[in-house]
Amino acid sequence: MTFSSSRVLLTGATGFLGQHVKTALIEAGILAGCLVRPGRKGPASKNVTWLESPTETEAIVETARGFAPDLIFHCGGRVLTEHSASDVDDLVQSNLLLTTALCEAGHLCGGLPIVNLGTCLEHGESGGLSPNSLYAATKVAAASIISYYCEQRNAAAITLKAPVIYGPGENRPRLVRLLIDAAISGQAIDLSPGEQELDVLHVRDAVAAVMLAAQKVAKPEAAGRHRICQVTSGQTITPRLLAREIENLSGKKVPANWGARPYKSGERMKHWTGSPQLEGWSPQVDLRTGLAELMESSCLQSENA
Repeated sequence: MTFSSSRVLLTGATGFLGQHVKTALIEAGILAGCLVRPGRKGPASKNVTWLESPTETEAIVETARGFAPDLIFHCGGRVLTEHSASDVDDLVQSNLLLTTALCEAGHLCGGLPIVNLGTCLEHGESGGLSPNSLYAATKVAAASIISYYCEQRNAAAITLKAPVIYGPGENRPRLVRLLIDAAISGQAIDLSPGEQELDVLHVRDAVAAVMLAAQKVAKPEAAGRHRICQVTSGQTITPRLLAREIENLSGKKVPANWGARPYKSGERMKHWTGSPQLEGWSPQVDLRTGLAELMESSCLQSENA
């Protein structure tokens, strides 16, 4: 992939998607400046600079200036679809204040283009903005702040609204991983009734979208615009059907107790599709292939544990 940038400031490099984006940058010969909180840097590797910074805006601006990136990839944030009072400060800090600080840093460092990761959870079933969690609400607010910097400070930004992302390296207890682990281990899991629509996107396709968006947002004509695009598989599936697909591929039963848990507060039964897909991008990893790869890697991990 042709890439005009040589230095990218990356958030979320220790997270699931961010790790894969970091790898893609390294493979493209691009220096990744990975912004992390103090004490959270990852292992040293070629073409990676770990940038430890306090969370205050001025500190992030100075860190960005010191690294001198050409572009910002904002893949970091706190994902939490149900919260308690103790989660609020970190949700706002990670999803709203960090985004604002990055926009300010981009502005003060000469107008750095930004690729931002959003979420389909910002929208209701009718398509309008209707966040179903505080997490989604902070992402809506963050997108509004990005729009301000584009309209009033001539910044260039693309927000990619992604669905459930799955693939190798996912260590959080998310649905796809939970179902596969249950099939391998035989240990039962309690789930909702499982009739809601989901869109699941392989992480390789998500990374490809980020890299393509970077090409587009770096063009001179992108200045002053905040483009919002979807990146989805184009197909929906319910958790029950997803479990059946895993059973068919693995030959093992997924021991799920359907209905043992209620749906989450604000659960969307229909998947939102509203914004246009990112032009020039389309998913390349079909669900069966992606699940088969993930099951193979999960089985190897289980055998080596």
